[in-house]
Amino acid sequence: MIDTKSFKALGTQRSLTLMIMVSLVAVLSTFVLTTYYLAYNETRIGYQLYDPILSAIIPVDLSQIIFVSTYSCIVIGLIYSMSSPERIVKTNLAILCLLTYRLIFMYMIPLEPPVGIIPLQDEFLLNTTYGNQVLQKDLFFSGHTASVVILFYLVEHKFVSIALLLMSFIIGSMLIIQHVHYTIDVIAAYAFAYISYKSGSRLTDISLKYTRYFFLFPAKALFAK
Repeated sequence: MIDTKSFKALGTQRSLTLMIMVSLVAVLSTFVLTTYYLAYNETRIGYQLYDPILSAIIPVDLSQIIFVSTYSCIVIGLIYSMSSPERIVKTNLAILCLLTYRLIFMYMIPLEPPVGIIPLQDEFLLNTTYGNQVLQKDLFFSGHTASVVILFYLVEHKFVSIALLLMSFIIGSMLIIQHVHYTIDVIAAYAFAYISYKSGSRLTDISLKYTRYFFLFPAKALFAK
């Protein structure tokens, strides 16, 4: 449920308003950085992994189902996770951590596409972070899976959170069936989504504490001799 009282009081909470703006800018900036990095990442020579699960599966193109399932979960999850100003900050910072961890580990673990890959046709990514290119090395860890899993942690509504968790299993399985990701990419997404959630929660506590202190601190004290 949306906490309407907290949003009405937002105008008087300068520290919270500042953190919403700063966290949103940070997320958008990281998305832009990701766009440039992914283009570079496609030029790198990576490791080809042997995946016995993929070897036993004949790839099937499930792009449209994956697209609808993933973004339906993201939209619903964001609506429920941003139910108050504080939770907007927490959601933004958790997403920021997820994007950052993914950039770091894609750099640290360059991978070649799985054998038999059917490139994922994701219209949203093609027009944003993929830069109108069909990318195949956007691998470790699975961004589609992690995006849904982190919302499972962020959403407080029990039914919605359970539905998101179940959908993450389905989406992860479809990505494996299509050979878009190695199995380890999907499994690792669950671990990194949890780590990002905990990191974002901690950053939220710290940032809100110190921004409140900044606004409470008398301005004239900054210039005192």
